[in-house]
Amino acid sequence: MPRGKPLQQNPPANRDNDAPLQSIKDEVTAIKVERIIRESADLFFRNGYTQTKMSDIADSLGATKPFVYNHFDSKSRILIEICERGTRDALEAAETAIEGKTSPSDKFEAFVRAFANAVLDDYKFVLIYFREELNIPPDSAEKITQMRKRINKILLDILSEGLKAGAFKINDPKLSALIITGMASYAFAWYRGDGRFGKDTIIAEIVSSSLKLVL
Repeated sequence: MPRGKPLQQNPPANRDNDAPLQSIKDEVTAIKVERIIRESADLFFRNGYTQTKMSDIADSLGATKPFVYNHFDSKSRILIEICERGTRDALEAAETAIEGKTSPSDKFEAFVRAFANAVLDDYKFVLIYFREELNIPPDSAEKITQMRKRINKILLDILSEGLKAGAFKINDPKLSALIITGMASYAFAWYRGDGRFGKDTIIAEIVSSSLKLVL
């Protein structure tokens, strides 16, 4: 029997080559999702959630409604992401800011600065949450409430620690925590990013005022 060339088997799939391709696809998807969220937030901010239609979002993107629905199955899902993100960003910023800090004063200043910065960066998201709270599904509303409680708990622990150490002069840590987070949170109501005072100036003033409340 004549010897021929051995039959070549199909080469195994190169998983190492597939991984970068999947990574690129994920990055592209993330960019698309981010654009939808940002454009939707602008429209909800200017026109209100109820008045904004999915077709308005698609038109603002220069895309089609199927493009938007491919990433979000409803307008409600977009609202949920916007509202959850505003709180999630603030929580993550607060947790990260106090890492490695030892004294209550350092933790407090880092917390207030990071929290205020997150609120100003996401002021449209925060405003939409407070304005459209009744349109948020109960399970998402509860998730946001729990994140807000965690933020407040971080500050409460810092204030309690400072009071015990004699570093802070406050009567009630719980009340002080509510006042301080409320002061920073409410900046969404008047901050627009292009006013007389820049973000850094506003944050510095919030930090300074907060320190005066506890020292």
